[in-house]
Amino acid sequence: MKYQQLTVSEREKIQEGLWAHKSLSSIALDIGRHVSTVTRKLQRNNPPIRKVYTPRLAQERADEKKKSEEEKNISKTICVKNDLCQTKVEMS
Repeated sequence: MKYQQLTVSEREKIQEGLWAHKSLSSIALDIGRHVSTVTRKLQRNNPPIRKVYTPRLAQERADEKKKSEEEKNISKTICVKNDLCQTKVEMS
C-alpha cells in the first residue's frame, strides 16, 4: 500500500481531538488512520518550547521534507546520467 501524507484537514482533526481530550486511538479512528501514525506525527511536530501541536506548521514541515526528498532524488538522477559526476561519486 502506498503511503499518503496526512492532509491539512486530518491534521486539524487531530488538533480538535487533542483539544477535546480524546484518546489517540479515538482520534486515529476518527480520521481513518492507524494510531501509530497519529502518535508519530505528534512526536515529530510537537515543538519542545511550545508543546502544542499546530496542524498548519506540521503541514509546512511535511511539505518542506517532501520537497527536500524530491530535490535529493533529482540530483541523484542527474549524477547517474552524467559520467563525470558518476566518477566523482565512485571516488568518494
